[in-house]
Amino acid sequence: MDIRLFVSQLNSVGLTLINPRLYSFLSDGSAVFHDQERYELFWIRLNEFINTKFDSPLDRTKTTLFDLTSNFFRQYMPNEHVAKFMVASEVTRDFFFRPRYYRYYLSPHVVAFETSLSELIGIQANYSKHSLYRLSQMKARIKGYFKAAGVASFETEDYDDHLEYFKEAVLDDRLELNQTLVLEQIGKYFLALWDLLHAPDRKRIDDAVWAFIAKHGRTARWVINEPPDMSDLERFYWQIKGGSHFERGRIADHVPQTPPYLVEPLTSPANVLDCSG
Repeated sequence: MDIRLFVSQLNSVGLTLINPRLYSFLSDGSAVFHDQERYELFWIRLNEFINTKFDSPLDRTKTTLFDLTSNFFRQYMPNEHVAKFMVASEVTRDFFFRPRYYRYYLSPHVVAFETSLSELIGIQANYSKHSLYRLSQMKARIKGYFKAAGVASFETEDYDDHLEYFKEAVLDDRLELNQTLVLEQIGKYFLALWDLLHAPDRKRIDDAVWAFIAKHGRTARWVINEPPDMSDLERFYWQIKGGSHFERGRIADHVPQTPPYLVEPLTSPANVLDCSG
């Protein structure tokens, strides 16, 4: 596994998602995207991070970049700085993947269903890309909602029409309500990652690099002796020394604080959020 490329990709994802070129803040602190193109681009990129699967370089199972990141850093436990990142990762996982229960009017039926933000983000991203294969999967998922809700005619419903209605009634409604909190949550995640990548455990590696630069200058080919008796986490920092770097403020300055009225209430099978009115 190319560790430097891995970290560089994570930095790129963070700076792509938490980016003032995509959105700005209103006076109440809520986030709004500059236009429809940037709105769609954000959900496509976020879907690639949390949902798109590939063969893991760790064990060749199917994984996402989000899951790979957690699994990669878990190997350095126990460590207080890794532990802080793992907590942020699990909070983020719960936010995107926990079940959410809604009731919507999907003409001509009122349908209650279980979904998650990750699933809605996946539908939005693939809707924007107009993938016929993915659109068929989305229609099958909506058909499953109708079946689970006990709609007697679920086999013969027009799911092309239902997909259009679902996009307007559910996707636009839920994602636009949650977009500020999504930006806040994913921003906090990448801040936690930044803090881990710049944790005090890398001090000996930084000291060795700066000592070499002070002696040989910045243009000399790096031939730096490893610090003795490095821990596993220090060896990780050694592998990424001299890699891409950016100031923490490039993310921190653009993470919103979500107004309370934009925080969706928790739901359960017994406490379905009724949006059918």
